[in-house]
Amino acid sequence: ITYTGPANTAIWEGDVSTDWNVAGNWNTGIVPDANTDVIIPTLVAPAGFTRVFWGGSTVNNQPTVTGAGGVCRNLTVAVGRTLSLSTNLVVVNGNVTNSGTIDGGTGTLRFDGILPATLTNAGTLNAFNLTVNKTTTSLTTGSSFTVNGALTVQADSTFNATAGSVTFAGVGVGNIVNTSTAAAPQLTFFGLIVNKSAGVNDDTTANFSVAGG
Repeated sequence: ITYTGPANTAIWEGDVSTDWNVAGNWNTGIVPDANTDVIIPTLVAPAGFTRVFWGGSTVNNQPTVTGAGGVCRNLTVAVGRTLSLSTNLVVVNGNVTNSGTIDGGTGTLRFDGILPATLTNAGTLNAFNLTVNKTTTSLTTGSSFTVNGALTVQADSTFNATAGSVTFAGVGVGNIVNTSTAAAPQLTFFGLIVNKSAGVNDDTTANFSVAGG
């Protein structure tokens, strides 16, 4: 199948392989850049798009980010689809909306950019490292998700959870890293769960708070 629709949006088709960085796997024929909205779809065409059948009736191959890493503006993963980071970096300059699975492997999901962003998780989000690198602005979430490595808030960035829980799980030691020098907490959990036998280190140079439980 292929999808046709608005500019600045790339739809994963996976016609060539599982590799995010192969142009032929995208409906645009171009690997996404920082100004491209990325959608990992089900068979239902995303809003504003038309689905065209050719040579089959399914979306081929689940995407895996390879050594070059991945970058996009907004990232949407649909129900039943899986995005795997493997050992690599994905940089999102906008929002993440996940209704499927984001498998962080041992890679890093990093939020960049100068505009506020949201993380909405209605599926399974298992990040290894999650980094907020939002210059003078924030990442807000009302969802629950898992971090198996480090949650890092860079200087001048804010992480604000208004609902849900962040669960630290997996093997090895987890880390909470907040390098902000602001007096007020720039890292706010709503719920914080530690499910790691090796524990979680507080590597912050500033405060963090837990608003819920």
